[in-house]
Amino acid sequence: CTEAITEISFDADGGQIRYDVEGVDESGKYELTYIYATNQIFEKREGDFHKSLKKKSFDPREILPPAAVVNFAYAQTQGKATSLNAWSVQYDKGKIVYKVSFGTEGDKEVNVRIDAMNGTLLSVKF
Repeated sequence: CTEAITEISFDADGGQIRYDVEGVDESGKYELTYIYATNQIFEKREGDFHKSLKKKSFDPREILPPAAVVNFAYAQTQGKATSLNAWSVQYDKGKIVYKVSFGTEGDKEVNVRIDAMNGTLLSVKF
């Protein structure tokens, strides 16, 4: 099977909730976008299939669920987070990593990185 997911992301910036899934299959690279408000799915295809892309893929059933990771990430913000801006999960430096971004007072951000396999906190940047 040559189908594989390389990134999943959630974005609530600008008040519109959207999910993106990037991956590869036998015909090449693809991106699916789901717009929550309108219940629409858009598909974009680009590029050819390369074995190197599959190396950066992961099985979403084998990682920690987003809700648990977002809650854990929120707890790491020392009470400064006021809203969830976005999260994504993808390969980063040899690991599958969640990147979670929260809004804070004064239009600033807190970014938290967590290992998607075991929940280890990798970094918190205010």
